[in-house]
Amino acid sequence: MRSNEATVPVAPLSGLRRAGLQWAGVLCAGLLLAACGSGGSGGTSLPGNPAPLKVTAFEANRKDNWARNQTIEIKFSAPLSKKSLAGLNDGSLRKALEIGIVTANGRIPAKGVFYHPTEQNKEIRNVLIFNPTRTKPVDDLDCDDNPFGFQPLTTYDVHIPGPSESSKYLTAIDGSPIIETFDSFFTTGEGYIREHKQPRYTGVDGQGSLAFDPPRFINGEVPYNSRILIVFDETLDPNTFELGNTISIVNETLSAIQGSTVLVPGTFSTDLCGRTWKFSPSFSFGGAGYDIAVVLTTGLKDLAGNPIANPQTIRFRTEVKAGVPTTQVINESFDTGLMNDTSVTDAEWGTTTAGTLQGGAVTSVDVIVALQAAQYPGGVRTRVRDHPFAQAGSGGVGHDQWIYTQAELGGAGAITSIGWGPSSNALFASSHTNVKVTLGHTQGDALSTNLSNNFDVGTPVKVCDSSYIIPQRATIDPPCGTDACAVGYWPLPTFSNFFEYNGKNNLVLDVNASLGTNYQITRIFFGPVGFPNRHTFGAVDGTTGTLIEPVVSDMRFTKKRRTTIAQSRFYDSGQNNPDFSTPIVSPATQSGGTEAQIEFEGAEGILFPIPGNPNNVVPDPTTYTGFLTNLDQLDGYRFVRFRVTFIANVNTAQVPYINSIALPYIF
Repeated sequence: MRSNEATVPVAPLSGLRRAGLQWAGVLCAGLLLAACGSGGSGGTSLPGNPAPLKVTAFEANRKDNWARNQTIEIKFSAPLSKKSLAGLNDGSLRKALEIGIVTANGRIPAKGVFYHPTEQNKEIRNVLIFNPTRTKPVDDLDCDDNPFGFQPLTTYDVHIPGPSESSKYLTAIDGSPIIETFDSFFTTGEGYIREHKQPRYTGVDGQGSLAFDPPRFINGEVPYNSRILIVFDETLDPNTFELGNTISIVNETLSAIQGSTVLVPGTFSTDLCGRTWKFSPSFSFGGAGYDIAVVLTTGLKDLAGNPIANPQTIRFRTEVKAGVPTTQVINESFDTGLMNDTSVTDAEWGTTTAGTLQGGAVTSVDVIVALQAAQYPGGVRTRVRDHPFAQAGSGGVGHDQWIYTQAELGGAGAITSIGWGPSSNALFASSHTNVKVTLGHTQGDALSTNLSNNFDVGTPVKVCDSSYIIPQRATIDPPCGTDACAVGYWPLPTFSNFFEYNGKNNLVLDVNASLGTNYQITRIFFGPVGFPNRHTFGAVDGTTGTLIEPVVSDMRFTKKRRTTIAQSRFYDSGQNNPDFSTPIVSPATQSGGTEAQIEFEGAEGILFPIPGNPNNVVPDPTTYTGFLTNLDQLDGYRFVRFRVTFIANVNTAQVPYINSIALPYIF
């Protein structure tokens, strides 16, 4: 199991040693704030200022799949002054060098420390290193205190402002400012720097012993409510702690009685260094006095993916304690479909992979919208010079919006590309310096001339912002494949993002295009009298449509299914007043940009006699709680069921999965 408490670090000082540095040099640096040299260059290996100050090299520049615990080096043309570096590591909101995640509310700084590397105990002052695995330059724990480093699958912005932009800016040692602003970015992967040393289970004493909190009694028995402390010699990856799979806490006494493995439900968390792992039972081990086994497998791995070198089983016995409530667990391992509510589930309940619940495969469909007079009598199919792709000098008409209805688009899905319909299946060569495409939801079926007001449901998403080259072509293959349109579609610029269409509301398509070197003729449907105004257009970069009309342009929407649902039937706890605890889900987190969101619903019981069972109890529909994210809110409800919303990675087609769900409770 993995816990949200886990803050697992890498091996001690590894980030600094990977950069070929001496830790003493960082202590001397203080980090950039303490005076380790005196006067002048402060110990720099580069005397004087050989060139105006600017960035000369940034090793992570626009890189993808950057390791989460990898340091970053930035080189400058001249040594940096200590004064201008003040505040880099003290949490100041405005800094002379910023690495962070850009959001609508500003930049969220990355955790880490800056320092100068050293050579022969002298700071190399024209080089800065950023270590994302530490938040302090000095750490008496002798380990990294932010071992996960950067967030996974995240783009980080790097910004070094100049004096014209900020009062905080870097200067050379003679006080001259950096001469130009520097901006770049990099994107992290999910992994860490590779190394090949296998971690080992050492135990709290180096001899393989478990520790307990509260500790063992003098007779060797363990208190019924203890937590287990499991110690390794280096940081382990919390994503590999899967209870009942890679690590198991087994009640061997009950397992022998019941003839099958009985797991102790609970959660794992880690200390600051990620070497000591604490298992906390959901309630307790029970009060009957049990033989418990801790089973460590090679599924436990360090951040580099190396399995533990010494898998083993460690055993202990718990005390007898009167009055301790009985712990029970509702387990679902997806080996059968007995509890699958097939009326709701469109995910894969043990069908693709036995014993696994996983999201449905990512599928793609092209939705063609090409309205016909047969659908709307009195309407006319025609062609028009397309406003967003107008020619320079045509009056600046280039910001358009259209509405496409839910009836035309169908169910929910991620819109990943859109194609427009050229007249006669032909293209004129044209070049646009910039085209922005934004998608959003609306409750209405007609547009306002105030363009921003048309996105009246949720938040619109800009899916592309780029140049756009349209080639000269006589035909477009393949055609749209229907008698209704008989000609093809040419794609808008490649999307840098996708839009999650909800399948409930209408869609607003907003295209804001710079004027082109030529113009296009496109297919449209001009609606009859009373047809809603579904198109508005105006000047490039304008916020107001100068004209609205009952027009729908032919479009092809490529929509991918990435969200699927799995819902169980109601499980019977057999108790009228159960006390639920935190659910145990394996795996606890998903990878590859996928998600598994779990909710729970409770119900009280109602007597429903059936032949042979006059005391039969079933869920009472009048007491359904609705789905909640917190299982603990269902205390007192005899019946419980879960619903999992799976969200796949639309780009890689990777789907999330769950091997088991356990719902612990006492009574």
